[in-house]
Amino acid sequence: MVFYIQYMRVYLPEIPQKINFSNFKKFHKQTVKKKIIYSNHGIYCLENNIFYKIHFYDDKFKYFNILDYKLICDFSRERYTKTHIRPFEYCEKDISIDKYKLRENSTIELCIKKENNKIIDVYFLSKENDEINYSFQEDIIQFLNTF
Repeated sequence: MVFYIQYMRVYLPEIPQKINFSNFKKFHKQTVKKKIIYSNHGIYCLENNIFYKIHFYDDKFKYFNILDYKLICDFSRERYTKTHIRPFEYCEKDISIDKYKLRENSTIELCIKKENNKIIDVYFLSKENDEINYSFQEDIIQFLNTF
């Protein structure tokens, strides 16, 4: 089993110091829990009792501005390959990702990644491939205004 993640990711250059999660509660769609395993043989993921090897494919990125925020738009891809091979020496991290959407049919979601209940990453995930798209920017602005 192989699947690709080909979404555009939009990163904030810095993780917000404080996030008022009560502002986001009504937009919460799901929490994904997974183990990320780092080894000399690669990076792996255990999610829903399925073990995957993650292959990263770097692609272009660019900076763009929305309001007073300078954002980073990343077009890189990830491929997840189901595997039964487990590395012997590794470092394991428990990760949870809270996903938020403004509307059910929205093409963008806010992802807040945590390790040990501490925020380690904040990014937007979109099916769009164009950061200039008006509805895309409108959704990002609405989320940014809630920080």
